[in-house]
Amino acid sequence: KETLFDAIDNAQKLGIRYIELIPSHVVSPEMSDKRFDVNASVALIAKVKTKLERAGVRPLAMYTNGLNSDEAQCRRVFDFAKVMGITTINGEPPKDALPLVDRLANEYGINVAVHNHPQPTTYWKPEIVLEAIKECSRRIGVCADTGHWIRSGLDPIECLKKLEGRVYWVHFKDLNEV
Repeated sequence: KETLFDAIDNAQKLGIRYIELIPSHVVSPEMSDKRFDVNASVALIAKVKTKLERAGVRPLAMYTNGLNSDEAQCRRVFDFAKVMGITTINGEPPKDALPLVDRLANEYGINVAVHNHPQPTTYWKPEIVLEAIKECSRRIGVCADTGHWIRSGLDPIECLKKLEGRVYWVHFKDLNEV
C-alpha cells in the first residue's frame, strides 16, 4: 500500500538493511505514474539507487513475472537485476522456461528462486517445485512463501524441511486477523 520510497524510508527507520523489490510498487507520491520494474528508465533507476544508498538499504532480491521462454525478455530481467545489485530473482517461470532461466542465472551469476502461490498454481507444493528444478544447477532454488502454504493446507515447517538446501528466499505472512 505504500510507495517504494516510503518502504525504503520505513526500512531505514526500522534498521532493516535489505529489501526485495516488487514490480507493483509506485515509486513515490511525486511519481505516482511510475512503477519500478525492468522497464524503468536509466534516470529513474539512478533516482532509486540514490534513495537506497542514502538510506543505507540494499535490494538483495526482486520479484518478477518476466521470466519465461522469451530470451530477450529474460535478459531484460537479468540486466535490470545486475544493475540493481540483486542477488536473487524471485518468480514463477513456466517449467519449459527453466533451462533458459538456469542458463542465464549461471551466465549472470544471479540466483533464481521459484516462488509458490496457493493451490492450484503450478508450484504450490514443495514436491512439484523440486521435481521441476531437479535438472537445474544450484543457481535455481526456491522462494518459500509460508502464508501461501498455509492457504493451501500445508504445514510450512514440513515444507521447509522438504526443500532443505534449496531455499534461497522466504516470504513470511501474518495470516492472523487483527
